[in-house]
Amino acid sequence: MTNISIRHATPGDAELAAAMIRAAFVEQATMQPPSGALRETGASIAGRMALGGLLIAELAGQPVGCVCYELHEHHAHFSRLAVLPTQRGRGIARALVEAVE
Repeated sequence: MTNISIRHATPGDAELAAAMIRAAFVEQATMQPPSGALRETGASIAGRMALGGLLIAELAGQPVGCVCYELHEHHAHFSRLAVLPTQRGRGIARALVEAVE
């Protein structure tokens, strides 16, 4: 497994996360209707962060994925789990989910 580091995002990471989400979901642009992930912005991600949090995955100090989450008393809600297409298959999504859990 690749050496993946996971960090809690700061408010300044919202636009970065939105860009990663759009890049990860771009293949779904031809779906009807297109994925709502393609409309994410820094402001919309900041809104998700306010409800819970956002984790950023990095490889060699470079951001490669993210996940928004909300923690509730008996469960967690994940949204916008995204890994850059060029970085898939390295266990990044698994590492993000495990970090929330």
